[in-house]
Amino acid sequence: MVLRTLPLLAALLVLQLGCHQILSFTHGTAAHPTETGTADGPRPVVDSRRVPDTLDPKCACKIDGQCYEAEAPNPANKEQICDPAVSLKSWGVAHGYLGTIAGTGAADDGVFLDGPALKARFDGPIAVAVVPGGGVYVADNWNLRVRLVRDGLVSTVAGNGTSGSRDGPALDGELMGPQGVAVASGGEVFISDKGAGRLRVLKEGILSTIAGSNPACTDGGLGTGKLNGPQGLDLDGTDQAYVADSECATIRKLSGGALTTLAGVAGSSGYKNGPATSAQFSHPTGVALDGDTLFVADELNHVIRVIVGGQVQLVAGDPKADPQLGPQDGAAEQARFNAPHDVALDGKGGLYVADCGNSRLRRIDLTTRQVTTVAGTAWGCTDGPAKEAAMACAIALAVDSGGRVYIADFHNNRIRLYNP
Repeated sequence: MVLRTLPLLAALLVLQLGCHQILSFTHGTAAHPTETGTADGPRPVVDSRRVPDTLDPKCACKIDGQCYEAEAPNPANKEQICDPAVSLKSWGVAHGYLGTIAGTGAADDGVFLDGPALKARFDGPIAVAVVPGGGVYVADNWNLRVRLVRDGLVSTVAGNGTSGSRDGPALDGELMGPQGVAVASGGEVFISDKGAGRLRVLKEGILSTIAGSNPACTDGGLGTGKLNGPQGLDLDGTDQAYVADSECATIRKLSGGALTTLAGVAGSSGYKNGPATSAQFSHPTGVALDGDTLFVADELNHVIRVIVGGQVQLVAGDPKADPQLGPQDGAAEQARFNAPHDVALDGKGGLYVADCGNSRLRRIDLTTRQVTTVAGTAWGCTDGPAKEAAMACAIALAVDSGGRVYIADFHNNRIRLYNP
């Protein structure tokens, strides 16, 4: 469960470190991040007419011969040569790096600001979903909004910042804690509204309730089927929704307007594998669908599970291990997680895990059943080489068609990008 407050020591650490947003390169070789703060200068001017053949393919811009991967200040009287294809394709984050693509990291409660991505403000970003064609939706939990990061800008697409469950025009609509987002085949945005116990959908500027009412754990159609704590969700090829219903300790399915329980026993938390109808979860928060196989982030059991063929099985993690001992890579069933909150498939036989309590991005090779850490080293807020960078609760993730991983960095109030 995500807590509203940070431990004092961790909060001081985040404030002290800040996130460095400019990555400097020399002769195409990665160096350590340049400590320039939060990129107060304007975005470099993209001038495709001035891209020389010798521009390093990893560069987004060069200023006086210095290569920049991310947004850079615009110093007076300095020549800038920018490659728009690189900037737009990889958001200015080099391969093997973790970078910030949106958010200032402001830690004050209730902060909200749309506009240029690196000046925008989030408050508890807790879910992300890739937009086909470019961009990423963000469930901005405590701002009670769903936001869109695209083309270097952040905008609000649903929610007016007032807690409630009013449907209607999306920017006048109300949310009570959006904690899951997914994009349907037609472009509609499905939203898990945890506080309201509802599934909402954003279509053509209109926000509607499609499942749930008062929080409860009952199956049935609209009006009778209810959820209690819906969080991560995923959609199949026909836009049927699979939802981690955290407070019910179940995995739910919405099909044809009716809610059913796919796995778990409503209101009965625990750890039990076997037939899906009698299996037990403890605060499941994330799901990822691969054909008929559904992976689940079982947050308070500190493990990753899978539902396949009507059975629930363990994928990785040890439910008996003490998560406070820290992360452990290696063989899947000996690996250690701490409150893994979300999962996403990489399309290459791997499953990424947002290991919130360890502030790391982990990957499970589903063939070799080995767990590795691919990004993050400790609680903090720094960009740079992925295994040296720091996050403060990597809580949710989404993978685009190019294999890049978008991460909701919860306590840093930023959206980060890992480019493998």
